[in-house]
Amino acid sequence: MESFQGDGIIAHLTNVRECKKCKTIKHINQFNRYKTRHQSWCKDCQYEYKKEWFKRHPGVERERSQKWAAKHPRVYWVKATFNNHQRRGYLMMFSREDLVNMARNTDECNICGQKLNWLKEGKNGKKVFNSPSLDRINNDKVLTIHNIQIVCDRCNTSKQSRTMKEFIRYCSFIAKKYKHGEI
Repeated sequence: MESFQGDGIIAHLTNVRECKKCKTIKHINQFNRYKTRHQSWCKDCQYEYKKEWFKRHPGVERERSQKWAAKHPRVYWVKATFNNHQRRGYLMMFSREDLVNMARNTDECNICGQKLNWLKEGKNGKKVFNSPSLDRINNDKVLTIHNIQIVCDRCNTSKQSRTMKEFIRYCSFIAKKYKHGEI
């Protein structure tokens, strides 16, 4: 049963609690969990507090994000790649976890065999030539886990909008032209 009493309204329901910051009674789902219990501030108050804190301490979030990216380079790459493709209008028919699993199982470029460098960037913040890149095998706007591969940035740039069959044919033309080592 509901019972509210006292001078700050104390809720005695099992699925509500009072936020210690804003003093409003909210459903328990509006509070983050920490270990075995819920936080004393609601999610809204925590969000506002963190937003203000990061305004007062610029650079802390960037530094923390960079440390996390250095510890989890493949997951960071997946997050950025997934977001970029969605923003450009591609329909992703697989989950981030599917792509994380693919990234964890990919150590070298699927086209040239070069070992991939999963770090966010090389010296001076520039992209390194063997950075991983998501390649659409048949260039559809709908991406499935069977229509993508992880390749190095150089191969993906060279391949452009060609299908794998067209790209291999293109490479064979170049190889034939320079088969005697003439440049």
